[in-house]
Amino acid sequence: MRRREFIAGISAAAWPLSARAQQGERVRRVSFLYPFPEGPYYRRRVAALREGLAQLGWIEGRNLKIDLYPGPQEQISNRAAELVRSVPDVIVVFGPNATRAVQPQTRNIPIVFVVIGEPEARGFVKSLARPEGNVTGFSNFFVSLGGKWVELLKAVAPQISRIAMVSDISFGPGPGQIPATIPVIEAAAKEMGIEAVRIPVRTSAEAAVGIRAFADRPNGGLVVITPMGPPRVSGNQPGRRVQAPFHRPVAH
Repeated sequence: MRRREFIAGISAAAWPLSARAQQGERVRRVSFLYPFPEGPYYRRRVAALREGLAQLGWIEGRNLKIDLYPGPQEQISNRAAELVRSVPDVIVVFGPNATRAVQPQTRNIPIVFVVIGEPEARGFVKSLARPEGNVTGFSNFFVSLGGKWVELLKAVAPQISRIAMVSDISFGPGPGQIPATIPVIEAAAKEMGIEAVRIPVRTSAEAAVGIRAFADRPNGGLVVITPMGPPRVSGNQPGRRVQAPFHRPVAH
């Protein structure tokens, strides 16, 4: 997600209280739960959060305090519990795993999700138009795009008879689950008489091995299902760079 989109989303969804910011109220607290270690991507997200809130009149040191909770995914449940115990005014969560960790722990504190993809399909909200409860946010990705990727590959390379779906399972929807896009891609491929092969990976090295084996046979195409999180493997998401040497049509 581009930085300006992140800022726009936060400004629109995170805290529609710009009128109150001018009334000299008490300092408000926003907690940001981020399920990855600190790094350049994280720092850009934090800067975007600060900028978006500042545009609404919420300034750190004046009427706002932002508490940051980064950490590896393995510790995200503990970080979420720690965050909720601090009782902030608003919780901003990055990605589905952070949302899943914090949502069951509070029904009262407003939760705003970003970079999540299909919040309705994942069960975080009842509907996009009327989320209900204490959870809201915005999404920049929809599962239905999976079918469009297959159509696009077939349009640009009519000879395609096989597609490989490369997905990063380290940032999956949950333990033992697959990205919701995969069944949509498989259904679209079946309708078009295309064989669909799953290649789940955790690292760029695993992606390279899987794609190389797939590319040994002709008439193949790739769908790289990128996780909605930061680049983590040598500065790149698995599948994004390793696809280059194999000279196959790619959608992602």
